[in-house]
Amino acid sequence: MRNHLDFKKIRIIGFSILIFMELTIFLLFPLSIKINTHENSSFSQNYSFILSSNQKNSDDPSIEDLENYYNNQILHFYGDGVIESFNISKTALLNNTYETCNNLNFTWLNKMGTKNYLQISGVFLYSIFNNLDVLKENATYIRFVGNDGYKSYYFPIRIMKNNTHSVIITTEENGEVPPKGPIESNVLYESIVNDSEMIAMFKELGEPGENFVYNSLFNVHYLSAIEISTIHLNYNNTIENDDNPSINDTKEKENQLSILGYSEWIEIFSFTFIIMLVTIVNKKKNRKQLRN
Repeated sequence: MRNHLDFKKIRIIGFSILIFMELTIFLLFPLSIKINTHENSSFSQNYSFILSSNQKNSDDPSIEDLENYYNNQILHFYGDGVIESFNISKTALLNNTYETCNNLNFTWLNKMGTKNYLQISGVFLYSIFNNLDVLKENATYIRFVGNDGYKSYYFPIRIMKNNTHSVIITTEENGEVPPKGPIESNVLYESIVNDSEMIAMFKELGEPGENFVYNSLFNVHYLSAIEISTIHLNYNNTIENDDNPSINDTKEKENQLSILGYSEWIEIFSFTFIIMLVTIVNKKKNRKQLRN
């Protein structure tokens, strides 16, 4: 009878410790999530705070302005990489001032490895820059901006200069207006797949398992604006930008709650389980000593 009661007490202690463990994880795990991800991240978590949709600049158009550009089928160009901001209507894009493509065979690849083969028509972006002579000498990257303020990854202007057909402002897809248009951005897969900077970018900054190059991240629907920047990025170890935290800073924050280098919640489980075992063993020893 006494052994039965002792075992019952041990079970109560064990369950109490387990409940404490669950509460600890419930309270600390959200804290870990908050530290491990940037506050306003979107489609690429670790990468997006620095290179994507919620990083805002002082000259960014308002959502209302972006919506107006979209409704009026106007493409807005802005940023510290152009001499001055300017607008081009969809009609003006197609008035033979700029170099166009018709039914270009296009490969679209996403992070799941899914490929779509399309025929797209539109205007080569670099021909706009070249024709209007608006780029500053120190312009380095562009980002495509949707009507809701969403921004794509940074795309190197250097690639456009080496391959002037690498970026297309798409006005038709398979002979029709893009389903998420009327204007979209597209980047030729062939122009980035073997580029060393693109390879380093996807390897270092992509999500786990996304260490291959794919072009869907530059495919922005409901395209309303293009930001031209003079930012300097280094994908080997850090992102060189005084206004934004580096990836190394983020990794340091991720490790602040980790003692052994494992995920925080795994450590909590392990330590709590060890404490529970030690407590039970000590209880048994104490009872044995009392009996003797």
